[in-house]
Amino acid sequence: MQIIKACLLIAGALIMTVWTLALFGFNFSELLGKAAEVAGNPEILNPGMKYGVSETSKLDFISLALAWCWAPQACRTC
Repeated sequence: MQIIKACLLIAGALIMTVWTLALFGFNFSELLGKAAEVAGNPEILNPGMKYGVSETSKLDFISLALAWCWAPQACRTC
């Protein structure tokens, strides 16, 4: 029963992602621009601009990517 719920949750998230991207013509830049416009603060996108600026931030990005890749495997043992 848990696997059915997990699959439904993943399918729902995938559908909402595709739907949202379709509203903006699958243009991620347009989506982010609209988000900044609705927030009324273009500074909202600044934290994402920090990745890749320096060697340390590049290493942080690799670390973050590895954590996202390995987290599901770690949760399986829980």
